[in-house]
Amino acid sequence: MNPETISALHNFTLEARELLEKEVGEQLEGIYGLLPNGRLEPSEKYPALKELPDASETRTRIEQFLEDEKAAGVNTKQARDKLAKEAAFTWLNRIVAFKMMESRGLLRQTVSKGPQSRAFLLWLTEPGSEKDYGKYERGDFPLNLLGEGPRQEAYRRFLLWQCGQLSQEIRVLFDPDSLSSRLFPRPLVLGKLIKKMNVPDLEQAWAPGNEETIGWMYQSFNSEELERAFREVRLSGKKFEAKDIPSVTQLFTPRWIVRYLVENTLGRLWIDMHSDSQLSQELEYLVPLGKNHEAPLKPAREIRLLDPACGTMHFGLVAFDLFVRMYQEEMERAGKPGWPEMPSVESVDDIPAAVLVNNLHGIDIDLRAVQLSALTLYLKAKSMNPRAKLTESKLASADIHMLDGERLHQFLENVGIERPIYRRILAALQGRLEDAEQLGSLLRLEEEIHSLVEKERKRFEKEGQQPDIFGWSKEQFESEAGQREFWEILEVQIVQALNLFAKSQAEQGRDQNFFAGETTKGLRLLELLSNRYDIVVTNPPYMSNRKMNSRLKTLVSNDYPEGKGDLYAAFIRRCMELAAKHGWVGMLTMHSFMFISSYEKLRDWIRSRAVVETIAHCGPGLFSVGNPGTLQTAAHVLRREPDAITREEANGTYFRLVKEPNSESKQRRFEEALARLKSGEKDPIVYQYSQGNFDRLPRSPWCYWTTLFEYRMFGENASLSSLFDIDMGLKTSANFRFVRWWWEVGASKIARASTRDEARDSGGKWFLYAKGGRDTPFSSEVSHVVNWTNDGAEVKAFLVEQYPYLGGKTEWCTHNQDLYFQPGVVWSTVSSRGLQCRKILTGVITSNASYGIFVREDYVPNLLAYMNSSVGCYIARILCPTINHNKGDIELLPIPDRILIDRHLRELGNQVVLLVSSIVEMDETSPSFSSLLMEETRGPDYVQLSNRIDAYLFTFLEIESMKEFINEFLQTPLEADTAEATTTEDVDGSDRQEASDSPILDAQDNAVSWISYAVGIVMGRFEPGVENAIGRGRFPNEISNRLHTLADPDAILVMDEGHSDDLPAKVLQSLAIILGDEAAAEVVKAATGKQGPAEELLGQYLERTFFKVHIQQYRKRPVYWLLQSPKKKYGVWLFHERMNKDTLFRIRTEYVDYKVNLLEGHIAELREKRDAAEGRERRKLEKEIGALSDVLDDIREFSRRLEYIIEERGYVPHIDDGVLLNMAPLWELIPSWQKEPKKAWKALERGDYDWSYQAMDHWPERVREKCKTNRSYAIAHGLE
Repeated sequence: MNPETISALHNFTLEARELLEKEVGEQLEGIYGLLPNGRLEPSEKYPALKELPDASETRTRIEQFLEDEKAAGVNTKQARDKLAKEAAFTWLNRIVAFKMMESRGLLRQTVSKGPQSRAFLLWLTEPGSEKDYGKYERGDFPLNLLGEGPRQEAYRRFLLWQCGQLSQEIRVLFDPDSLSSRLFPRPLVLGKLIKKMNVPDLEQAWAPGNEETIGWMYQSFNSEELERAFREVRLSGKKFEAKDIPSVTQLFTPRWIVRYLVENTLGRLWIDMHSDSQLSQELEYLVPLGKNHEAPLKPAREIRLLDPACGTMHFGLVAFDLFVRMYQEEMERAGKPGWPEMPSVESVDDIPAAVLVNNLHGIDIDLRAVQLSALTLYLKAKSMNPRAKLTESKLASADIHMLDGERLHQFLENVGIERPIYRRILAALQGRLEDAEQLGSLLRLEEEIHSLVEKERKRFEKEGQQPDIFGWSKEQFESEAGQREFWEILEVQIVQALNLFAKSQAEQGRDQNFFAGETTKGLRLLELLSNRYDIVVTNPPYMSNRKMNSRLKTLVSNDYPEGKGDLYAAFIRRCMELAAKHGWVGMLTMHSFMFISSYEKLRDWIRSRAVVETIAHCGPGLFSVGNPGTLQTAAHVLRREPDAITREEANGTYFRLVKEPNSESKQRRFEEALARLKSGEKDPIVYQYSQGNFDRLPRSPWCYWTTLFEYRMFGENASLSSLFDIDMGLKTSANFRFVRWWWEVGASKIARASTRDEARDSGGKWFLYAKGGRDTPFSSEVSHVVNWTNDGAEVKAFLVEQYPYLGGKTEWCTHNQDLYFQPGVVWSTVSSRGLQCRKILTGVITSNASYGIFVREDYVPNLLAYMNSSVGCYIARILCPTINHNKGDIELLPIPDRILIDRHLRELGNQVVLLVSSIVEMDETSPSFSSLLMEETRGPDYVQLSNRIDAYLFTFLEIESMKEFINEFLQTPLEADTAEATTTEDVDGSDRQEASDSPILDAQDNAVSWISYAVGIVMGRFEPGVENAIGRGRFPNEISNRLHTLADPDAILVMDEGHSDDLPAKVLQSLAIILGDEAAAEVVKAATGKQGPAEELLGQYLERTFFKVHIQQYRKRPVYWLLQSPKKKYGVWLFHERMNKDTLFRIRTEYVDYKVNLLEGHIAELREKRDAAEGRERRKLEKEIGALSDVLDDIREFSRRLEYIIEERGYVPHIDDGVLLNMAPLWELIPSWQKEPKKAWKALERGDYDWSYQAMDHWPERVREKCKTNRSYAIAHGLE
């Protein structure tokens, strides 16, 4: 289908869902008394329930449904929502199915013209429809209590009759007796739905050959749940619950990928069995492997294919066509050498039913997906042979809740089994089946029964008593052979008992959510999981363990330890298990399992059992949903191979499609490469790689493109860790308490030391801490400080309390303290740009977020140049293919000989360090900020220097020929690592900042920076012309001196035109001194994006916008605070470093109360004028008085709040507490950013931060009491 049709189908599905869910909800509430909150009203209140037997029966069924759901732990509101969704889904799919059957000639016109459809009109004339014919003749009125006219009632009965006819072959969707069938859409809604369906934009969707329409509808129907679930996970940190799994893991696989996987598994198996098969010429995506593998001959009917996460059976659709050709060819070649004597079917007409009964198997966790799979295959089979009798398909829903206590007891009585051994086994099995709704095919149900029987066997051996089972005498059981036979038969009987129960439920028409339709023929899930398959193909669910709920995470970790990082990885192992001894597995998964270290054991497990035959490495962009750049995939074909030598010597064929931006371009490029491969030509994206060569790289990643260069790099050079100390540094385990952004404490409070002893003896508290921050390669900037008073005494005391099981050994978190304050190189453990190495100067403590490499100072520029180069980053990508760069990976980085002592490389490295330092100095959030103007240089820029380093290293390492490949390789974005998600403790959850591609800002950003700089000058934070001061600038002395006169001595300014401390006036004056009057005005206009007087525009910007920008720029730790009246009619700015215990008092008395007095006087004057005025002038004065009175009231309330905080709270700032806790007691004074400070105040009230000075100020008794038992608190408050 074309993209336009897919888009139209998506919109139709969402509109139809909304329409039908609303309709079902209105029926439940208005006709049957089930309210939206889940409460069931008395039936006597509803006329339809008293007068219409069908409605009364529906009400009874609803009550039973609610009871069943309650027994399963679902409350009535959730059950109601579930019923509405299921009924809407069922009727949408039925109506669409009717339409698609019409277009294929499988049904006469049924829905295209509603009650005027030909099939309905013909049905009315058939014997037995006389009563409905009479209703049709009576027309559309009167309406009954369901809202139907006689004609519409007849049409409803016709559609239900049609469902009944179809249910004989596809009961899972068309069961006319289900509760959903009774919630039939009423005439108005049904008419709207049919009209929406019959638009020209959707004609292609319903046309023959487009059975994948059903899959697109399923994905669209689930899209709202997907967005909701991901939004909740993203915003609240929730985990995905069992009910979320179907919608959040649904991705409709591109058809070309399905073809690639099916043709290279099922098609390859057929070719291996029949070397003379003509299908080898028909399978366009079949990758030539050089030689065929001999496979045991099987008739077509015995080749079994399973999709264990089938969705709407997209793989089954493609496989269906291939199976049809296999059956046809077998019929043509039967009796010839290498072919069966007899074909699998007698007639071509028998093929469709044979494929469904014998070949295609599917399991899905979502019953709705199973419904649509049945419909998909039904349409496919009927399109080939409309007369085919389709009585069975091998589909199963894994969402089953089998035997609770009541049903188990009843079941055992019904089948005549009351012996304890059955009770124990079936009760234990029920407990395991509860996990099926989360695990789906991952539940090893077949192994569960075997292990339960084995447990009973061991129990017997321990107790020495013969198990009590029908039909076995003591004599039979006493022999060894008899015992072995008994336990084997017991396992079979358990399965038979389950089958009997499932069949009885289906025959009685009970519990359609329990065992639905044809999936209940036997315990289908157990049957399908007990088999082993020639082919297993699927696109499994993708869900990282970080997003799994606790139960699912535990289940996956316990059952699939090698693949516990993500559901898809667990499915890789499960698919291999479900494949037969020489079976084939074809999967589309995320590509991370091929590379990352946490999947090393999974890779080993696969390679110890299978050969990698071919992989289409798609990388990013295959799917357009979510973030296409981070969802990186690979379609891989594995063949189980028992012989180890064969496995290691096997050559796989790999297609590197990571460069192409989307699915369509990847498909085109794959087809081009495959065509060249088939014609014997070479193609640069095709790689032939020996499986044994994976071991030539550390941790054996599947880096199929690597050559002798990579092997030699790792094999002949020393690793990073063998040359230098590498340490993760300090992990405080409480960053909010111990770590600050440097500007929170101010530059003057940052202590300096070159050794651990020197730091301890200095008496300093805050030391530079290399933790995340800006990922600017080569930079020596450090943005954080850590409380390391007295050699970290407070931190260590906290760690002892936090981790008592360490027995006081804080080294687990403090790590190699002798390396603290030493120079070297650091890299961030998390970076979406790959390896980003920075310089650390003497006096810095490294952190768990930025590992340190401690080297001689003269080695630093060489190491930086190498590790930040294209070559270094490429080698690092082999070790770290995701955004995570852990120590265990980077320490394996090979360091070539002479790299560290090469003079030219050192010179280049030093040039880049100096250049980057000058760039960083232009950012006011940097502790080395000097000026917004870069010092003029005539040297090369950053890009030019980087290119020189790259060119030198390509020559130095003699790999000029690899330059283009490496540069392209590095363009592929890194994905988030689902298995190795390194979580670093953020100060505020937003402390990481990626490197900028360029220091050049656009005009508006540049203008905003100038205004912020001018505010800093006026506030006294920046000191122009003062040597080594922050924001010193590069101004002539005259300008520096003039700017100094503008700095407010107490750093308190107001938003009050005409006031001597008016912030906008001073900022504009500062800009004019620096830039000139005209340029200053242009800066203001550029920053605001508006035209007008500069003074007015600047005032509006500082009042409405600047604080928001400043909060974001300073990572929610602002240095300038805007205190305002509740309605923001008056505001006062202050610089937090200048605050003291008198600041608020001065603000109240010198600014706020002063403003109150001025306003009171002005209003009094206006009232005198008003009293003397008349008419329009009087009304004008009254309006002005009213406006000023509002301002006055607002400012008076501001004054009252200030008084309360000063007098009642006794507020005193403590800069060591950090910005947020110092703002917390003032939250009522900060209406423009109240949420975060208020949240912090509530936490202070709860006692969450009793280590802080603010807590001691406000709740001294509570804090002192805690200090008696909490040593780290006592140290914090100087009580030890």
